[in-house]
Amino acid sequence: MIVIVDTRYVLYRSNFKMGYLSFNNVKTGAMFGLTRTLKSFRNYYGEETKFLLTHDSGIPQFRKDLSGDNYKSGRSADEETIKSVNEQQAMVQYHLPLPQWVEPQTEADDLIASFCINHDVEKEDVCIVTNDKDIYSSLRDGVYIQKSVNERPFTVDDLFFEYNEATFETWPLIKAIAGDKSDNLAGVPGYRELKASKLIKQGKVAELLLTNPEYREIIERNLKIVTPITSYKNWPEPQAIDVTEWNTFCNRYGMVQSRIDQDLKTLFKPNNQQPTNPNKLDLSYPSVIKNFMK
Repeated sequence: MIVIVDTRYVLYRSNFKMGYLSFNNVKTGAMFGLTRTLKSFRNYYGEETKFLLTHDSGIPQFRKDLSGDNYKSGRSADEETIKSVNEQQAMVQYHLPLPQWVEPQTEADDLIASFCINHDVEKEDVCIVTNDKDIYSSLRDGVYIQKSVNERPFTVDDLFFEYNEATFETWPLIKAIAGDKSDNLAGVPGYRELKASKLIKQGKVAELLLTNPEYREIIERNLKIVTPITSYKNWPEPQAIDVTEWNTFCNRYGMVQSRIDQDLKTLFKPNNQQPTNPNKLDLSYPSVIKNFMK
């Protein structure tokens, strides 16, 4: 199993929940949540689980130009939050002992799409950790999305049944018609994803394009913006967690402390599964990592 992570999504989610955490005057809440997420997936899928962390490094210029610089602008995060997440993302990139994939002026969506379209899923399934619907275009047999181990994976079959027989091939067109409020991308007025997918199923897209020349312009522009780039191929080899290096990273930022103890029972028993170690657990510091990462 390969778990490919939309790292910035997990960092922002974690910062929202645990942004108050710090160690030696360094903010660590986002990193703490990321490490907890990775450990939970490792526990859920097994110690041989391989990870690949993908990173946003900017928006490709052509997307900015097509949207008039509006694409993904005006998001609600304040400057302090953005600065904190950026700093912790940099620390993760340089110090977390897992493969990190980042390309200049590139969105993680494109890296994930490139990996999924080029990876041989007959050898290993791929789980994408994200909450971004744009990633639906990366779904296919053997590839699915899972926001956390406590939520059911979202598969290509779910996409088909929930969105009027949509497929990963038609998803960019659905997004082009519907737009995306979170990305500040305006679509055809009155259309959302379900209505857009129904239109495609009924074969009425051409009819919509003829209704109003402006609709054609919107859809053609959006399609260029939302269609993922799948030409990136120089990803690092996904790797399982090396326990010794992992401990070093956690200790560097004080992320193995008594504050974790309260979360252990739920954290390491996803979906109410019993721990694989039947012995009584030693929850003292620094035994926590040793017990759960071996």
